[in-house]
Amino acid sequence: MRVSRRAAFTLIEVIAGTVVLGLLTLVIFSVFSMASTSFQTTSVRLELQAELRKICTDLRREFEQSTYSSVAIASRTVVVLDQPPDPTPTSTVHRDGLCFASLANPQAVGTVDNVTGLTRWDGYTVYSPYWVNSDVSNCKLLRYRVSAHAANTSQSPLGGSAVLSSSYLWPAPTGLIVGTTRTLTARLRSLQVTEDAANQNYSINVAVQGAAGRIATGNKTLAEVVETSLRLIPENTWPRM
Repeated sequence: MRVSRRAAFTLIEVIAGTVVLGLLTLVIFSVFSMASTSFQTTSVRLELQAELRKICTDLRREFEQSTYSSVAIASRTVVVLDQPPDPTPTSTVHRDGLCFASLANPQAVGTVDNVTGLTRWDGYTVYSPYWVNSDVSNCKLLRYRVSAHAANTSQSPLGGSAVLSSSYLWPAPTGLIVGTTRTLTARLRSLQVTEDAANQNYSINVAVQGAAGRIATGNKTLAEVVETSLRLIPENTWPRM
């Protein structure tokens, strides 16, 4: 009588197979994790770039329609986290307020003085960063209009000073025109305005930052920063130097 023998795996073969399978699983998981992280960071970066383009488009259009003499700046700095929620490193950034003469409707009849040909300004546009002191990582950029006088050709800055008073900044701006407030972004990192008096223009640097929080795998952060710089000339300036 012949005894049937079936081939079987040895213990060493079973262990070796388990190790290979584990390594293969680890490789697949790592590749998937890297792809997921890359997708998330790219998505955040694209969102920030879109927000930044919108801010710059609005700011360029409105600022270039204004006049150099009417510009007022509130220079402010704050210490922010570079990679929130980590407490370090940190950076000191500007969050300046910006104000300039503007028109509610540039196409409306009566916006130009018939005698002098100068624009009859009917208010001011303000770009105001706003954050709560206990949470500097979350900063909004608000755009709104305030009214300080009846429409006239005066090119003087709001409040009569090139240094913008905090009373015109958010959250309780003096003379706020109802219905003009818009939140341009809730992820502002910095807004720095620098005057070039010799050439009657301004350099404006704007940066937005992704929300705080880390992706668990790879210890990557979603705190992406996207920034750009503009050099703007108020085209309605008169007289020019």
